[in-house]
Amino acid sequence: MMTEYMTYKDKRVVVSGCFSGMGEATAKLLLKLGAEVHGLDYKPSTLVLASFTQTDLRDPKSIDAAAAKIGGKVDALFNCAGLAQTSPPIDVMKVNYIGARRLTEALLPAMSPGAPSPLSHRPPDSDGAADSPR
Repeated sequence: MMTEYMTYKDKRVVVSGCFSGMGEATAKLLLKLGAEVHGLDYKPSTLVLASFTQTDLRDPKSIDAAAAKIGGKVDALFNCAGLAQTSPPIDVMKVNYIGARRLTEALLPAMSPGAPSPLSHRPPDSDGAADSPR
């Protein structure tokens, strides 16, 4: 049965960009699949999550504090945060690449080696679709 294959029951996952767009949709789906979802975003999320940390992916200290706050093991990381190309270029680089990489590197030690740990990253479409509310 497909629902048994597609389960995150009792898995601790982190979703960056959970305020809107693909990140919010990912967090909602993971909640339905039984995951313990820890969300990160610059804007507050309205979802009922295991934890939410307001995080600025342009700021290394904010990223490090968010990773430390999550603590414990992490079964999966979904890097869904992203700025549209219409944002200032330095901010786009900091959020879409440097911040996502720093978050990934900060959480990797909490991820079990060899465990089925999806690591997903999706920068916004060239039209900024990742930032657009649905």
